[in-house]
Amino acid sequence: MLQDCIDLFEKSTDMDKMVLDTYTPADGTYIILEETKDGFHQKELLEVKQDKKTKLLNITEEERSRISYIDYNCKLIDMNKPIDSKKIIQSNNFLSFWIKKESLTNGKLSEKIIDDYYEILSNPYNKYTKPKDKELYAVVEKEVGDINQEKLQKIKKWVKNNIFDLPFEVIGKDYLKIFFICDGVDFENEGKRYILPNIFNKNDYNIKVEGNVFGLPNENMGLNSKKPYLENKNRKISVPTLADTKQIMVRKKFFDYLWNLASSGKTNIYFDIETNRIHPFDLKTSPTSDFKGYYLRVRKDKNEAAILDMDMITSYKPELKKPLLIENVIGIDIDKLQGHCYGIITKLYEIRDTVNNELFSNTLIPNFFTEPSDISINDTALKECIMEARNSLFNWFYKGYENGIDGVMDRISLQLIKNSISNNYSEKVQHQFNIRASFLEYFKGGVRKMADVMKEIRDNLRDKINTVEYESIKSDEEYYYAVGQLLRFYISLNRTTKKNHSLFNPFLNIKSDTILKEKLEIFFKKYNYAIDERSLRFNNIYKLIISYKPEGELNHDYLIAGYISNNLIYEKKEDK
Repeated sequence: MLQDCIDLFEKSTDMDKMVLDTYTPADGTYIILEETKDGFHQKELLEVKQDKKTKLLNITEEERSRISYIDYNCKLIDMNKPIDSKKIIQSNNFLSFWIKKESLTNGKLSEKIIDDYYEILSNPYNKYTKPKDKELYAVVEKEVGDINQEKLQKIKKWVKNNIFDLPFEVIGKDYLKIFFICDGVDFENEGKRYILPNIFNKNDYNIKVEGNVFGLPNENMGLNSKKPYLENKNRKISVPTLADTKQIMVRKKFFDYLWNLASSGKTNIYFDIETNRIHPFDLKTSPTSDFKGYYLRVRKDKNEAAILDMDMITSYKPELKKPLLIENVIGIDIDKLQGHCYGIITKLYEIRDTVNNELFSNTLIPNFFTEPSDISINDTALKECIMEARNSLFNWFYKGYENGIDGVMDRISLQLIKNSISNNYSEKVQHQFNIRASFLEYFKGGVRKMADVMKEIRDNLRDKINTVEYESIKSDEEYYYAVGQLLRFYISLNRTTKKNHSLFNPFLNIKSDTILKEKLEIFFKKYNYAIDERSLRFNNIYKLIISYKPEGELNHDYLIAGYISNNLIYEKKEDK
């Protein structure tokens, strides 16, 4: 599947352009020097900085494009394959000189390190001493030609004369990058001189077949004496996979492209096999049209783009099969609905945002792939819900997989509602309940909508507790709604200054109606001192509850609905 993605990338109109168009130069000071007869003069100086939140650079697109070309061709493959063995100088060819700014102030950069750097660049065979290393360098040397020793020495002289006495202050922990523009040499060729000998995982694994060199790719791959289980023991050559020099260059550009996307926050990448196009998205966006192809989820690791998830998507549709109506099921006051997602939803991304915002309080999307130990949420129950549901929800929102999602939403939404009650989030839990009820209606459906049933129950219960005639409860749903109303009334009588919903917590885990009625009796004895014996509404609702025996299992939805809805016992009488 990965090779299919690489092949699609290779079919793109211009791989190099795709890489450079998405490239983001690292923060630092960039100096471009142009060759003159007497030495070099400064052509351009840029201070580059990326906004950590927006991922935007403080330079123009034209400046970014110009810097990206030379910067990309002068970077190390990774810090384990430097030219300078001390890793103080971090560029890969003599047309560039990169250091961390602090290397100038902490004394780590020395003339000896500079001399050693240029000594290796002037004769790479001093670095590539092993036969297989030499073999690879000879291939690239044949392609790009001999090193221009005159230009190299001229640049070395400028560096030694100026690097410790620059005409501006160099402070900070970011980069100082100097580039030299010279006639007769170019950055791309000099970059190749470094890249090919270092592009494979380890040249010891290389083999030569009919004049072509094959080796183990370096990206997302590790193989050494401590990892024998990674070898393929079923064949003569035990290296897991091999690629020739042409394939490996394409593969490098592909992973560079993934790195660039991850650096800009675009970690969800879709490879459309019908249009042969690549569509990258961040976590807040997703495909807006039907999709069929490959999906990669990537992350920016220290040295490379790590692939966290890979899948074949057969039919992703951003349009819902049927509209989802988010209803005000429990009848929240209209003025409290502003700013919340009520109404008709027709897009999958709208469901994603609703679930993230309303149920998970904006904590789900940022933590889809966060390591459990790194999830900075103090609410243990909320964190557990994220861990339990995130895989299923991610596959639904970003891949279109609906299998089992109804059960996940049923289970998780109830846990989150119970948690909000425990944390005394009065208004928040009302919106969460409406979201839950609307989703259950969407997935399971029924002859009648829950909103209609809830309104009927509430209207009937209102009539029953305001009459002097004998009445009775007609359904389990009405019974549990009435119990919720009664419990909320009891808790309102608590004498503590700050009344917490934690008093309701024991009722959220009750399984038996017998135990439920026993606890109601305990609450009655606890709070009856504050209840007027002539209270028609209280007497009626208590009588209705005590005289009814439910047939089915305890219904937490209607119990919670009654608890969080406006209390009918306190409802003002309407003027007639």
